[in-house]
Amino acid sequence: MHQISSNGTYELPFGTGHYLLGKAPGWLQNFVSKWQLGGIMNFSTGVPLTIQATGVNTITNVAARPTQVGTIPSDMGKITKLANGVNYFSGFTQVPDPSFAGVSPACNGSTTACNGLFSAYSNQAIQGPNGQIILVNPQPGQIGTYGLATLRGPSRFDLDMNLIKRFRITETKQFEFRGRCREHPEPS
Repeated sequence: MHQISSNGTYELPFGTGHYLLGKAPGWLQNFVSKWQLGGIMNFSTGVPLTIQATGVNTITNVAARPTQVGTIPSDMGKITKLANGVNYFSGFTQVPDPSFAGVSPACNGSTTACNGLFSAYSNQAIQGPNGQIILVNPQPGQIGTYGLATLRGPSRFDLDMNLIKRFRITETKQFEFRGRCREHPEPS
């Protein structure tokens, strides 16, 4: 993940010592001078994501990576808003793994004839939006071909802005006006 952060403050060019309204009457000078505009900007790229073949272990009992059997679409991983939340892998579904029958033909027909293989094998594959199967479970003893951290999570951009003005009430007292705007759009 990469992150860029920046902040700054700018005094608006109005009032005493400035070109705009620099020669205005004193009461107007008091109102228009010394306004400050500030901001904080943060941008971060998405965190690396790794897809694992859940429940499938290699010879060393380390969770395996899936085997890539189809083309991964370049737009895999977009945020889609739903009524009850968001979906990052819109259009991708889990379907029965077609390679499961090759692991044990007896298990494909009956879950009781598997000697525990059925519970240790996820039996699910990932199908793309076009209907093509793109990721399957690795065969027993294999670790899979899909790389680690090959996908990126959603990126994020935040912008916080403020407007500040200090008014002198007496020699020792000041009043400060602050306005703030925060922009936190949905991750992209």
